[in-house]
Amino acid sequence: MKNCHLKFLLLVALLFTVATGNTYAETDNGTCGENVHWVFDSDNGSLLIVGNGAIADYTRESVPWNAYSSKIESVTIYRGITRIGRYAFWKCNNLKKITVPPTVSTVGADAFYNCRSLTAVNISDITSWAGIEFENAYANPLSYAQNLYLDKELVTSVVLPDGVTRIGSNAFYNCTSISTFTMPQSVTSLGDKALANCKGLKSVIIPSSVKTMGNSVFANCTGELHINCDIPNGKFIQEGEFFLSPFKDSRFTSIIIGDGVKSIGSHAFYNCSDLKNIVIPNSVKTIGPSAFRACRALASVAFPDGISTIGDFAFAHCIGLTSVSLSTSIKEIGVAAFRDCCLLSSITIPAGVTRVGDFALEGCISLESIVVDPANKVFDSRDNCNALIETKSNILTFGCKNTIIPNSVMGVDERAFY
Repeated sequence: MKNCHLKFLLLVALLFTVATGNTYAETDNGTCGENVHWVFDSDNGSLLIVGNGAIADYTRESVPWNAYSSKIESVTIYRGITRIGRYAFWKCNNLKKITVPPTVSTVGADAFYNCRSLTAVNISDITSWAGIEFENAYANPLSYAQNLYLDKELVTSVVLPDGVTRIGSNAFYNCTSISTFTMPQSVTSLGDKALANCKGLKSVIIPSSVKTMGNSVFANCTGELHINCDIPNGKFIQEGEFFLSPFKDSRFTSIIIGDGVKSIGSHAFYNCSDLKNIVIPNSVKTIGPSAFRACRALASVAFPDGISTIGDFAFAHCIGLTSVSLSTSIKEIGVAAFRDCCLLSSITIPAGVTRVGDFALEGCISLESIVVDPANKVFDSRDNCNALIETKSNILTFGCKNTIIPNSVMGVDERAFY
């Protein structure tokens, strides 16, 4: 089998030589994995790889074509290769294009690191490409090339067929040519940074079938996001030093949550600073802690009937928020839920609210009006006082710039006017 592969490569090299009319072409060849062979033609800068199995993992200094790395301009990997090893092309700074076969399923870390001249990645099957697991961003040649070609046509819209179950980590990282991306109902999992840096995206639809999403799936993606699955929690790790979320660093300006979604997880859209518009359906029951915290461009939020709980810090530090419409179904407003929403001018507390957490309105320095529905049995805003008063204790818990303290009030919380 090895001899057959080598003979094939040498034949291909000979054909290149004849095609260019150069009978003195310089070639070199060798192995780069068990049952995997390579041939380099220095006259046209082409590296050909053929065989069955994986291109080996390398260190930076052990790649077999290192001596030609600055001369390699194109790489063609033939069907049968299942993996591209670590650091395989890391010094190929003049590499312009690469062809990847549908048999590749994994690519090692930094396989294409510093391939800054790459302009095109050629594939023949979008389904197999979507499933490749890239060990990091520089494992994907798109990190430099940006342009993905399917059968020589630039990919601008991706519609994955039914049957695809996972989009691999970094699969479309930095593929700026894509403007729309549609997944079938068969997709259940999205890998880390699967669509990160797709800065040309105008629209992406996540189906209800998705159960798990990795970290920073949509980092630096702009445009509009449609979500039809329950939205997972973000989380801090290593004592709060690192934050992980599918939407970390995303730059979507509009997010539309589909009917049927029941919950928005904690920290789900934390620090999505470009988000201006959010549509929340009646099916959502809870908004988790810090779900929209520090969404600085968010100007208004309408809470539909159905939501019962607004989590702690859910909209804290939304410094652009000017309008909030709370639905009659809301029962709990969490600790610091609207803290430091410094442009919020008014708020009406519905009849069903039984808990307003500490610091819920702290730092809302533009508040001019606080109104409590007269049917509320726990809180009131008696005598049009523009304040939130706990009815049983007669303690004024939150006030604003237009508050007039009624004579019936027995005390004022020490942070009522912070």
